Amino acid sequence: MSLEQKIENLSAVIEKLIAVIEAGGAAPTVKETPAAPLAAPVSVTPTNPAPSVQTAPAAPQAAPAPAPTPMPTPPVFAPVAAPEVVQAMSEQKAPFDDAKGLVDYVMKAYREMGPAKGANIQKVLVLAGYQNINDVKPEHYYEVWTGIEKLRTA
Repeated sequence: MSLEQKIENLSAVIEKLIAVIEAGGAAPTVKETPAAPLAAPVSVTPTNPAPSVQTAPAAPQAAPAPAPTPMPTPPVFAPVAAPEVVQAMSEQKAPFDDAKGLVDYVMKAYREMGPAKGANIQKVLVLAGYQNINDVKPEHYYEVWTGIEKLRTA
């Protein structure tokens, strides 16, 4: 059975099914015919041009798949401080520049705040990376001073 003959048979069966469906009846049973054996492959050479093949009309295509959901917008991060800002912060100075000045300032602040509030000075030291006031390095004086000033004004 040729391909053209199969297409004609299928078209006739489809037309019958459409008529039955439109009439509201049950679909008739279709008897399948045994498939014909496949023909041997045909080689195409310059002396043996490709055989012409008639094609059937294209079947209607299924509805396209829904579009995928779009990716969420990426997060926006805050810009990093410019090097000149970081350098300006490190150039800021505390009102003292030696260990004795630091100890004097801390003792004065402790007396002004009292023992309850003054105990938070230790937290400022820990945040700066120190346990003992005598270990604070000069490059961290400003950090300790600003932390204690925040305690005093709070």
